[in-house]
Amino acid sequence: MKTLTKLNQSLIDNGSEISKVNRILSILLSDGIRAFETKAKCVVISGESGSGKTRLANIMSNVSYRTMVTIDAKDLSEVGYTGKDPTTIFEKLYLSTENDKNKAELGIVHIDEFDKLCASPSVGKDVNGVGIQQSLLKPLDGIEVGINNPSVSRVNPQPTVNLNTKNMIFILTGSFNGKPIRTPNDLIKCGFIPELANRVDFFLHLDRPSEETLRRLAASDEYYGAAIEYASSNKLEISFKEDFKTKLAKFAYKLGGNYRSVSYLFNNVVYGKIAELVISGSTEYVFSGEDLELDYD
Repeated sequence: MKTLTKLNQSLIDNGSEISKVNRILSILLSDGIRAFETKAKCVVISGESGSGKTRLANIMSNVSYRTMVTIDAKDLSEVGYTGKDPTTIFEKLYLSTENDKNKAELGIVHIDEFDKLCASPSVGKDVNGVGIQQSLLKPLDGIEVGINNPSVSRVNPQPTVNLNTKNMIFILTGSFNGKPIRTPNDLIKCGFIPELANRVDFFLHLDRPSEETLRRLAASDEYYGAAIEYASSNKLEISFKEDFKTKLAKFAYKLGGNYRSVSYLFNNVVYGKIAELVISGSTEYVFSGEDLELDYD
């Protein structure tokens, strides 16, 4: 079991730099907290598109070595209506662990676009709002959820598998139209039922990253190692000058000022150039700021 100090350092090493965020994530990933022994842990992360919500969920999965599944809230619907029944969340988690019940019961459930589940003001049956909210209440309390057994056989004839949710972590992310969600009351005002809002353990709001934050990201090994490995597999040796990293952050901030801007620029410029070089028969190349200036200055 990792200590809080080691969890915090692991989060930093994996690219999570905000102290308050890391304190909360360390608690979520920590074992042995009596308050969470009988129920699932739950965090709501709000922030505009590109502020790093999904990135943070992936960091949590990487640090904890827990299997994570991501479900788009817009795809869910109340039982009996067109769309995915909420129990499919746990079926997907079970399949992602290659049918390992123990791993599935320690999994992370990431529901993206969670703000789309707010109660609909329209008259009639709200099959994509309150109904889904209510279906999440018991799993957050820590219960056994029955799912279809994907590997029924003579050896394993049971048609269902029961997964206990009490040790799972639920990460609920959404933009909420740019409104910070910091308390249960904020969630209720957005159209969520009090029963769900009051089951959330922590609330985090992510602001748009600063240019300095993007600079540190652009200088980290998050992107370069994979690109170098891919190029090498195609018999191309590549490296990067420091000014490439500096200008990557500068142009990303101009383009949109979010984490996705860094990924978009890097992938388009670097992988596009790798393809060009490999096709032309080149064997080595050094990326510089000029590669970015050609397309984005």
